[in-house]
Amino acid sequence: GADADPLGVQITEASTEDCPAGGKKITIFRDSNANGTLEDTETVLDTAVICNGEDGDDRFPDTPNL
Repeated sequence: GADADPLGVQITEASTEDCPAGGKKITIFRDSNANGTLEDTETVLDTAVICNGEDGDDRFPDTPNL
């Protein structure tokens, strides 16, 4: 059969609404013209948002400050 279109990956900054502490949005798409850029005419196959954690305490709980 015919070869399938190559896949592309786009990584952008996640919105502050999705990730208040920042993060990345990863989009997998069918890159029909194989240029590595997601275009309006290409099909998005999946999207994931990965958020940074909130800043926390740098020590274990219940340990004294030394």
